[in-house]
Amino acid sequence: FHYDYINAVCFVLPPNASRLENSLKYGISEVFANIDRRLAKNVLFCFTKCSSTFFKVGATVPTIKKHLEGIRHIYDLDVDGLLSPGNRFLFDNESIEYLCARIGGTDIGETQEDYERSYNKSYENAVQLLEKVAQMEPVVLEKESRTNEHMLKNLFHLCFKLFASTDSTSYQNEIVLIAADI
Repeated sequence: FHYDYINAVCFVLPPNASRLENSLKYGISEVFANIDRRLAKNVLFCFTKCSSTFFKVGATVPTIKKHLEGIRHIYDLDVDGLLSPGNRFLFDNESIEYLCARIGGTDIGETQEDYERSYNKSYENAVQLLEKVAQMEPVVLEKESRTNEHMLKNLFHLCFKLFASTDSTSYQNEIVLIAADI
């Protein structure tokens, strides 16, 4: 891995976690410990499975806010505004199922309207996420402080450890796809 800059770091979380598992807390903390400190301002939060909360963030945001306060004190980072509405993006897996069914010509019957609504909301949030990342000032990585390769390997290792502890392999697949692009 060799990158001269990074535009954003995105955390992908469930929308309605009233408490964070220790592995998730550890993973989030370690990402902040290992990224270039200037990247903290370019952190975004993506929430999946949002149709279950009617595309609201649910209990996760207050839980993450509390954890970020601890991170602020431990790593002396400015975490204000990281969870503001402009930094939160909501998606749902149903939209992917709908898209696959539609492309495959599968009749989904009466639920089509729900799938379309989920797809449209997820699509809107994906566009907003990409626009937000495009507007962010990329953080140029300094070759002296830490090699880009070292930092990125640490981040991928942490992501794999974090998602290996979840009950779903879909997140692992997403990380593998991201790693394959590198």
